[in-house]
Amino acid sequence: MDLRLTFLNTKEAARILKVKPNTMEIWRLKGKGPKFYRISGRTVRYRLSDLMGFVENSVRTSTSDEGDS
Repeated sequence: MDLRLTFLNTKEAARILKVKPNTMEIWRLKGKGPKFYRISGRTVRYRLSDLMGFVENSVRTSTSDEGDS
């Protein structure tokens, strides 16, 4: 399976990240969270590979570690 071509809706992406779909919506509003695609109007999709990248970029070594961003 090619992860670059696997697209998920908000509910599916939220299930993978173990957060509520509303959290995904808030992240989009604030410019946080994984990259997403606005296909048209209200249609939003996430690539599975972008979700995995988001998780990898969220790794911290301590609670005071703010990460690279």
